[in-house]
Amino acid sequence: MDAPFCIHPLLDCFNNPAENLGYQMHAIVLKKLFINQGFYNLFIAIGAIIGLNRLKKSLMAAYALLLLVSFASFGAGVVLAITSNAYFLDLLQAAPAAWAFIRIYPLYKISSTVQ
Repeated sequence: MDAPFCIHPLLDCFNNPAENLGYQMHAIVLKKLFINQGFYNLFIAIGAIIGLNRLKKSLMAAYALLLLVSFASFGAGVVLAITSNAYFLDLLQAAPAAWAFIRIYPLYKISSTVQ
């Protein structure tokens, strides 16, 4: 079965990026991607805020959320390094997240044995 007509420009984009798309289609695709990225960042930020707030009540839950946020940020930095030449931006994103993960993980292990 052939892909619907509206999908063809997107499939062509993977073979020859940006050259086959008109400005209007390029704007539509980028708008969807940036909205998705914005909500991803919003939910990661909410997880970090909830994790910091939970530090008062349940250390294990707070540390788990903070580990998730730092792991997601580190993973995104690694993907950035693999898929582009933005190594400085990768370092700015991945290094603090890796440092936070390394610092929080022992605290999580201690809190999981206490509770």
